[in-house]
Amino acid sequence: MGIQIYQESYTEQDYCKYQVRIREQLEVLSDMVNTSGFGGDSYSFGAELEVYVTDCQGIVKPINRELLLQVGDPRISLELNKFNLEYNLSPVATEGRPFQTLQNEINEIQDLVDQDAQILDAQIVPIGILPTLKRDDIKKDTMTNLSRFRALSNGLKHLRGEAFNVEINGEDPCSFNCHDITLEGANTSFQFHLKTPLEHFTNTWNALQLVTPLVLALSGNSPILFGHRLWQETRIALFKQSVDNRRRDMQNWRKPARVNFGQGWLRKGPWELFAENVALFEPVLPISSPQDSAETFKLGDVPDLDELRLHQSTIWTWNRAVFDPEADGHFRIECRSLPAGPTSVDMISNIALLSGLALGLRDEMPNLVPAFPFQLAEYNFYRAAQDGLNAKLVWPDTKSVSPVEVTVIQKLNDLLPVAEKGLKLLGVDSDDISLHLGNIQNRLDKNRTGSIWQLETLAHYQQFNDLETSLEKMQVDYIREMRSGRSVAFWEQH
Repeated sequence: MGIQIYQESYTEQDYCKYQVRIREQLEVLSDMVNTSGFGGDSYSFGAELEVYVTDCQGIVKPINRELLLQVGDPRISLELNKFNLEYNLSPVATEGRPFQTLQNEINEIQDLVDQDAQILDAQIVPIGILPTLKRDDIKKDTMTNLSRFRALSNGLKHLRGEAFNVEINGEDPCSFNCHDITLEGANTSFQFHLKTPLEHFTNTWNALQLVTPLVLALSGNSPILFGHRLWQETRIALFKQSVDNRRRDMQNWRKPARVNFGQGWLRKGPWELFAENVALFEPVLPISSPQDSAETFKLGDVPDLDELRLHQSTIWTWNRAVFDPEADGHFRIECRSLPAGPTSVDMISNIALLSGLALGLRDEMPNLVPAFPFQLAEYNFYRAAQDGLNAKLVWPDTKSVSPVEVTVIQKLNDLLPVAEKGLKLLGVDSDDISLHLGNIQNRLDKNRTGSIWQLETLAHYQQFNDLETSLEKMQVDYIREMRSGRSVAFWEQH
């Protein structure tokens, strides 16, 4: 949602006009994907990193606007809550050392922002959910003062008709309500973009859906919310429930939530994903643009499809199709499930594994998908979020009649050569591959994720302190280790 939004409420006429526009643009998009050569013929990478702003003790500090003005870098933008910022990394080609390039840019921006944060007695923390975050930190004035955030919150509240309710099971189950979408801002993620040629989009998408649970299990960094020990990746449950606009009296046909894993395997291409979202979800921000998309396309230009793209941006599937009119038009797959942190090398290794597995399995998907119901991929996703490296998943097996149960660690060890093959297919240099898949191997060998480290460190401090003090001490240790730049595989453990 990079567009400027100034209007915060809308009429029924606005919604009706918008519905017509997105359906018209859906037809234009269909014509575009059926145009020979559309979408390019190469892969590339991009990413966005969301971070917390805290004080020197690791407690949230709501100064994102002041810090943004202090830094003055166009790659940095405001996020939903006043204690969050987002870094927008530069796109890179897959050939050469793309992961080293992305890691260098993360470190550069992190150092730049952190230096200016110190002037404001603050610091930057990349972590899925800040362990020291308190329920009182999420209140009416927590939201960043921008019309687009208020408009989004108003639109979702209008559809829901009541407070958003969050109930998450775990070691310390929790339940609470919120009257706006600021709970969503407790989540910070590392969103990975894979620009994908149209001819390979379907198989790449399906491969990403298949392997995302494995990478999510290894990437967990969000085990604690408001002092409650919940899922290994609590963001998955919190995000889904904190923006769920479904009314309780309209669930007879099990309408999906706006945050979901998907409705099935992809069959023919990205157009299906846009059509699905138009059919299933009501518009939230009915903002119309002046461009006539059909006429623009007839004249030989690439239309912006602003309404359709805006609608797509208000449905948060964990892997999401993105249409971008830039560079003669192309499609990306936005992978949204991975958390921020612990360190730049860990985040980059996660996306190296994800892209390598997806490309390594891409051409096998037509044989794997028919015998592996999509519900099993969805099952794997939520088991991985709950149990992390301890999860038992089901996996398609061409040597067996039925899918087989596997442990995450066993399956990732088996698939590391596949990830290496996929990265070589993308043209990644062997040094870049060795560095990041080597980091993955270290974390598997040591059974270590950010979530496991947080929970073990918290348990150590709770032997001698109350919960609040223990969380603060653990957070101080996290920040110290994060600043070392070492992979979480080598963090000090009590």
